[in-house]
Amino acid sequence: MDPRRARERVHRVRAGLGALMLGAMAVPALPACGPTGLGQSRQGAATARLGEACRSIHRYPAALDTDSAGHPTATFSFAGGAAHGSLPLSPTDAARLHTEVAYVWDAQLGSYEAADLRDPRSRLVCRLNPTFHFYCPPTDALDELCLTWADVTDGSGR
Repeated sequence: MDPRRARERVHRVRAGLGALMLGAMAVPALPACGPTGLGQSRQGAATARLGEACRSIHRYPAALDTDSAGHPTATFSFAGGAAHGSLPLSPTDAARLHTEVAYVWDAQLGSYEAADLRDPRSRLVCRLNPTFHFYCPPTDALDELCLTWADVTDGSGR
């Protein structure tokens, strides 16, 4: 396991997610594509089969803020930076943001398709659906919003 991931801890957020959810639907865990959306799965595009599922995972840092009533919140971007959200934080979690970095994650789902649609024998690439889904890495759950935490001092958080 990647040492950075091993140091990350999950904090599930049970807030009103309905307003933040985009294209929510249940989908099983899938291999990951690279950050461009045309990346390779863990097995690599060379071993992928036409139509096989793939995904692209994105990570966004959360910042400490306060809501209109003065309560601590985590604010963050998601959906490729096109949308922004906020979550209420406990005083303990708000204090953690001084020594740790919190992240929100999302994923785009897709399938391996021919790079040249006119040539079905061309190399395979991960073609992504434009819909974003929240993603929780520690549980590998789609459509679940969570914060993961990384220690700022160990260099893994940025």
